[in-house]
Amino acid sequence: MIVDLHAHHAMHLIPQATGTPIDMLSTAKGRGRLRDRIRARLIGFASRFANYRSFESGPRVTIPAYLPRLMRQLDVVETDIRERHQGEAAVVHDPVALQRRGVAYIVLPHLLWRGVATNAPALPFLPDWLYRLLFPQPKLGLSELGRAAVRAMVREGVVIDLSHMSTRALADTFELLDELDLDRRVPVIASHSAFRFGRQECGVDEETIGRIASRDGVVGLIVAQHQLTTACATVERRALRSPSG
Repeated sequence: MIVDLHAHHAMHLIPQATGTPIDMLSTAKGRGRLRDRIRARLIGFASRFANYRSFESGPRVTIPAYLPRLMRQLDVVETDIRERHQGEAAVVHDPVALQRRGVAYIVLPHLLWRGVATNAPALPFLPDWLYRLLFPQPKLGLSELGRAAVRAMVREGVVIDLSHMSTRALADTFELLDELDLDRRVPVIASHSAFRFGRQECGVDEETIGRIASRDGVVGLIVAQHQLTTACATVERRALRSPSG
């Protein structure tokens, strides 16, 4: 079992402004940086109400606090593998060892549209409908860059992580994989996902799980409160509506 702590230590950081104000407004690259800064400010402000312990508490995870804890966790994992699983697993410390043995995976989308793959709403303090209103995305799954990334990952043996993908992005990815890999030898994973009991698009539905299983892939388990509480509430409502409940 692999535990992904998924602390997102840098999510509260705001990209630095570069270039003159004229550049920020007159060039496509500058406008993109300006949008990133505005979005980061909006998410940071909303987090103070819905994600932080209090308005003044600051981010739950910061760089000075995160790195020492990360190093302690790495030491615990490496000690356990060395003492209990030496013949079954190994920890890679350098690129040469990684070339000999190891698995690398990439999540193509994340919380906001970045020109690669459209993402499912996954901000815990925003319902899906409000997320779509504030952060509109193009009506596609994979962009041309995203399709090129999938082709390159299949060619280079990099595992595709389906986490955060929108329904359209999932459909495009599986369609492209079926075209590139008729024998279904290329596995895929959804490293941090939950079964879609309710309407939250960030969860994977039964059809997606079946397609992952058909490629001998893996679906991880997420214990984030946002997904768990929504799923539990949906199951409870269904039980109350059931005649046998």
